[in-house]
Amino acid sequence: MKVIFLFLIISSQDYFKFSHKAHIEMEVQCLTCHPKAQTSEKPIDELYPGHNECQECHEIDNNCSTCHVGEPRKIERIPLYISYFSHKRHLDFSCVNCHSRIQEETKFLTKRKEAFPKMELCVVCHRENNVKKDCNGCHTDKEEKLLSFHPFKYRNTHSEDGRFFNENCLMCHDKQFDNYIGGITIPSCNSCHAEQNIVFKNHPENFKFNHSFSYLSGEKVCNTCHVGFKDCVDCHHKEHIYPPEHNSIDWVDRNDGGEHSERAKIEPERCIVCHEEEDNVCKTCHGGGK
Repeated sequence: MKVIFLFLIISSQDYFKFSHKAHIEMEVQCLTCHPKAQTSEKPIDELYPGHNECQECHEIDNNCSTCHVGEPRKIERIPLYISYFSHKRHLDFSCVNCHSRIQEETKFLTKRKEAFPKMELCVVCHRENNVKKDCNGCHTDKEEKLLSFHPFKYRNTHSEDGRFFNENCLMCHDKQFDNYIGGITIPSCNSCHAEQNIVFKNHPENFKFNHSFSYLSGEKVCNTCHVGFKDCVDCHHKEHIYPPEHNSIDWVDRNDGGEHSERAKIEPERCIVCHEEEDNVCKTCHGGGK
């Protein structure tokens, strides 16, 4: 079998007959075809297999069309937004931990871009394994980090991603404090929302008096900004503001629980906004309180 892997740029995946999925099902190890990964310490290293790797399993002959479609051409490199990465240091992990989608590829390069790990996967793994996770660990100041993740004028549209949790903003952006990493300031939410009074675009004037309707209807995703509803509870305690139904004479009945027990069965999420499991108010009747 004639196999030629070269290394230039081409857009089509229809120039080579190869299936990652088939090789994985035959239990071919990744390092059998990509042995250079064992010594690679830079993301720009060429790790594609060539004739030497292929002929370990296949007979190499002079019929290029066995593997190639048309003239042998070179493999496209995907643009990288990363300067530092060592495959050598990650050999203790299975390759498919990072390149999981490659297992589905039945036709050469069709899963290629999806097979590369997203930054969030890297961050989560580093957190779980207590590994350094600042930007400088992988990126340099010269890279177009912002444009690679935030398209032009993203400042005007990012609220949609934040509102529906399409993106993990907190991976880089703290809610309260700016981060200064590798010469780049990573702004917090407060950088704009506090200083420029953008808060009123989300919370109009007098919102304090009618925000409960937005919360109950689900119109607003409050915990996009208010983590754990601590802000809500602190304000309600300070202002001595409680739900009006709490003043009902039937709200608490020591015999059958009263109205609050029925509400708790229907909408328990409303109760836990203010009342935690170990709340002394609850424990007065529900065990242990005095």
